[in-house]
Amino acid sequence: MSKRFSLSQRFARHAHWVALALCLLALVGYLYHLDAWQMNDDDGAHLYQAWRMSEGEVPYRDFLSSQMPVFLYAGAALARLFGPSAFAVRAGSACLMVATGGLIFLLARRVAGNLAGLLAMIVFLLHPDVYEQGRFFLSEAYMLFFAALGLYAFLVAGERGAGRWYALAGMAFALSTLSKLFGLLPLGGCLLYLAWEAVTAAPQRRRSLRSGAVLLGAWLGMVLLVWGGLSLAVPDLFDALIGHHLRQGGQLTWLQVVGKGLALFADYLRHYPLFLLPALFAAVREVLRKGRGAIFAWQVPTALAFLLLSRELGHRHLMILLPSLAVLFALALQSCLTWRRKPLRLVALVWGGCTLLPWATLDLRQARQVDTWTGPVVEYIRSHTDESDLLISDYPGLNFFARRRGTYSCGEISHVTTTNGRITGAKLRQEMAAGRVKMIIVDEGLVSGHQLTYLPDYPALRRYLRTHYQTLDVLPRAEQRLRVYWTANPPTITADPLRIQYPLRVELGETVRLVGYDLPTRMVRAGETLSLTLYWAADQPTSIRWSVFVHLLDGGGKVWGQHDKQPQDGVYPTDRWSGGEVVDDDYVIAVPADAPPGEYRLEVGMYNWITGERLTVFDASGTPVPDNRIILEPIISVMEP
Repeated sequence: MSKRFSLSQRFARHAHWVALALCLLALVGYLYHLDAWQMNDDDGAHLYQAWRMSEGEVPYRDFLSSQMPVFLYAGAALARLFGPSAFAVRAGSACLMVATGGLIFLLARRVAGNLAGLLAMIVFLLHPDVYEQGRFFLSEAYMLFFAALGLYAFLVAGERGAGRWYALAGMAFALSTLSKLFGLLPLGGCLLYLAWEAVTAAPQRRRSLRSGAVLLGAWLGMVLLVWGGLSLAVPDLFDALIGHHLRQGGQLTWLQVVGKGLALFADYLRHYPLFLLPALFAAVREVLRKGRGAIFAWQVPTALAFLLLSRELGHRHLMILLPSLAVLFALALQSCLTWRRKPLRLVALVWGGCTLLPWATLDLRQARQVDTWTGPVVEYIRSHTDESDLLISDYPGLNFFARRRGTYSCGEISHVTTTNGRITGAKLRQEMAAGRVKMIIVDEGLVSGHQLTYLPDYPALRRYLRTHYQTLDVLPRAEQRLRVYWTANPPTITADPLRIQYPLRVELGETVRLVGYDLPTRMVRAGETLSLTLYWAADQPTSIRWSVFVHLLDGGGKVWGQHDKQPQDGVYPTDRWSGGEVVDDDYVIAVPADAPPGEYRLEVGMYNWITGERLTVFDASGTPVPDNRIILEPIISVMEP
């Protein structure tokens, strides 16, 4: 221990008890209000899957899932032991996250002493991403625990030169990988360290190569053992777990993929500069001076793998680096605290405080969140369905909290699965007909609706629901707008119920076509409303969100009523249209009470709501139509009130 800045002998002897006390205190903080928030989409889907597994169903075979088996089966065991309790299953994640903090204490303590160990543990447990992910049933807690266990075994193996510790590290990294695919990265970091050691220390080259072989062999053996066992029950396991990720972002170019990864790094640095910069400085220093912390420094380059991933990325995907970054940050802070000059030590203390205090504030805000919206929605579901009824929900968490089973695809309805082709509207229609589904819940919120409404064939699914189901209600859930479809007699057919009363073909611009419309009535009284349904099609996607205008004109061209909006009230805008699909859109035109009786016409078109510029309309010969408008043929008769 440094003579410049040392802890008392008594504290040094009892540092592990201090760490244990801090872990217990952290656990209380992680468990506080643990089940008060029920609107984490991923957590809800995973809770649903664990519940179904506790009832005897097999993941990947009986319901759709892209989650790795160690994580899922651990949650299923908790659900089987304590019942389908969100608190119990989430508590498993919280305990593992706090246990990971304890392992990080042991890691940093082994490298740089008690002070570094305590600092690293506190930094890790207070990190906002760790606190948030550790309070839900998410795979990050399981991945990080086994990754930290693997790092500890790898560190001990390097000190003792014992092959069994390298084997233990490999098996721990395998369990981390089988909890979440990103759990593979710590193994890569350790192999990088061994390669660096072999290059820079020639006498140890053979030992490093042998250690790497044991490490990699143990990892591969464990993965193959678990994977082989599951493959007996689920033949298409590879597609369920790996293909799901490979399909994401397949349309992106390599330049876009790399740019997306760089944007992630830049955003992470922008959010955590006081944490990340000292950690990176310590990483470079440990490598240059060949310190014991180089093991953690070589974990950092594994982040370059994110430059090759086309899938969606967020801060939580970088969590696999947090055990190593926490240790490196602690090493940097401890070295500053040992400076001879007191003002410099004060700067280090302020730096640490400015890093951790905002994190603690964010954690406290997270802990105080209370969900007052989900309970009423769940009660509504229960009051309109029986336990035996199937429910398809935009949020599988609603299935879990209402204890209502879903169809195969319901296990993992998400933005990813509905945009990468894993789930389609056609597939859902088949499941509805086969499973006799009585209730479907679709989030039509303009901000929150990003799952079922993002299906590539959502308009056909919407027509199916509007034809075979009735809208019971539209329920609020925070910013969500949940449309509840219900029927007493579930349909047995799957065909798209597309019927167009007045077919036609009018070209707008280079990609959009008006293929027809429905006009239920041609007679309306002044003061009443006139209904119209337009049917659009696109040859290919457009980058502009066009708005639609519908005007009611008298014989002199005066506008007496109108309805302007984006298609399907903004839920399915034109920049999401795919080639070949037909998009139906309803309009209601209010006829003023003072509209004189007589004959009227409807005009239709599209325009850019930002610039006001109308989309060019072409006639049958390809000639632009004046005013870029389409005059519908039927004459509307407006009568006296």
